[in-house]
Amino acid sequence: MFFFLLSLAADVYENDYNYYSENLTIMDVTKLPFNKLIGIKHSADPEYLLMLDDNQDYHNHLGTVHAGAGFALAEATSGHFLFQEFGEFERIVPVVRKSEIRFRKPAKGQIFSKAHLASTTIKEEIEQMLAHRRRVSLPVEVSLFDETHTVIMKAVFEWVILPE
Repeated sequence: MFFFLLSLAADVYENDYNYYSENLTIMDVTKLPFNKLIGIKHSADPEYLLMLDDNQDYHNHLGTVHAGAGFALAEATSGHFLFQEFGEFERIVPVVRKSEIRFRKPAKGQIFSKAHLASTTIKEEIEQMLAHRRRVSLPVEVSLFDETHTVIMKAVFEWVILPE
């Protein structure tokens, strides 16, 4: 799905879509149609990257945040993290290859996200590979938190970044 949405973003000027941040260099994942639909937004708390407000529309049968809403926030966070870290490289296409999710606790209320590279490869090595237009595989670990700062979910998204 993310690859499809990135394909839409590639036509940003031709189709009146604008998925890019104000400086027009880094994609803003909160502007992608699905992420807008469910209300993913930037966190006002600088400790976190993105968030979802409490919304009855994505509660499950138990009255807690639906697993699909948590997954969507985690996936968007992993993409957001990649664009923050490597967005200065033009003409790259990140694609999720696989994900692994571990739910820790049911969530109620707002949920927040953090991310980091889940790899021992240092950023400079990755930047060199991207500069030489080589395919890069990057695991991004995402943690979701509830309003009490308790971890509710951990996920690893394996991204492949392809030269366009």
